[in-house]
Amino acid sequence: MQSETSQSAPRSRGSGWRFTPTDGAVAACSLTVALAVSLCMALRLRAETRLVDSARAEALHRCGDLRQTLRHMELSRQALARLRRAANHYTAEVEARPIVPWTTVFNEISRLRPRGVWTVRLTGDGPRFKIVVRAQRPDLVPAYAQQLRESPYVEFTALPAGSPAVGTGEVVGRLMGE
Repeated sequence: MQSETSQSAPRSRGSGWRFTPTDGAVAACSLTVALAVSLCMALRLRAETRLVDSARAEALHRCGDLRQTLRHMELSRQALARLRRAANHYTAEVEARPIVPWTTVFNEISRLRPRGVWTVRLTGDGPRFKIVVRAQRPDLVPAYAQQLRESPYVEFTALPAGSPAVGTGEVVGRLMGE
């Protein structure tokens, strides 16, 4: 019985730890499992790092494209603002000038036409106009041009050089305020 007691008795202070082959095998297995798990986690983290790096590079590229688009849009917005200012300025300038409606021009041309003068054709280009007339006498065409000059709607009138055939004539002019 003494041998049983000696085996179950605690170890003395002077004796050290003793590893048995089973303890070595357990330690080796534990180390192998820890290394295997660590290796798997390291490979997985490396793959995820590559994915994150790839996503980052793609995001940076997209950010560059968006910055360029933003610069282009800002330049377009500035150009549009300049065009709007120019259009508003032009509109204000046009609205500030008195514009003679063509119905008034037709009435004035008809009202000031002396007897013996017929309007053959009337053309206009903005404020400029040209009237082709027929007259019973050649002196009626300059008289008609003079009467048009006195109209408050007409800025000036003139007879072009080289008049057409006798009995016809042209009067050119410009309307007021346009």
